[in-house]
Amino acid sequence: MLFEFLTVREHLDLVCNLKAVDDVKTEIDQILTLTLLTRHQNKPSKDLSGGMKRKLSLGMSLVGKSSVLILDEPTSGLDVDSRRQVWQLIKEVQKSRSIIMSTQHIDEADELASMVCVMSHGKLVVEDTPADIKRKFGVGYSLIIEYNDQQNDNPLDQDPILG
Repeated sequence: MLFEFLTVREHLDLVCNLKAVDDVKTEIDQILTLTLLTRHQNKPSKDLSGGMKRKLSLGMSLVGKSSVLILDEPTSGLDVDSRRQVWQLIKEVQKSRSIIMSTQHIDEADELASMVCVMSHGKLVVEDTPADIKRKFGVGYSLIIEYNDQQNDNPLDQDPILG
């Protein structure tokens, strides 16, 4: 949750105080650098782009060096460049913390996860590594269109308006 009139730095300061961080200034400076928000630290959150808001929320979750992070679709609604930046941030954080993350993007799971659980209709369908899931279920879809050229009524050749 972001407060629209608090700046990026003020959000991080608030969370630092809630989590009783000892060296608040150092913690905030590290998170601003990690999230690439240093240039935007004095902007109120209402003036941030969607990607910067996501990075701020992620930065707030990093305060206090929790050993486990739970992220719910951290790249939802982001453009491709912002998604890649958040991926890089998550990869950096993974070096020192465990992350449990939900996503609807299989490429994101493939890029970031060491283990993937797939759910369908509220039930666990499969749990495995991304590579083994691709090996078992394949990658993507195949579309095969067959055309019987002995018929003259090929729907692909017909005018959609006149028939």
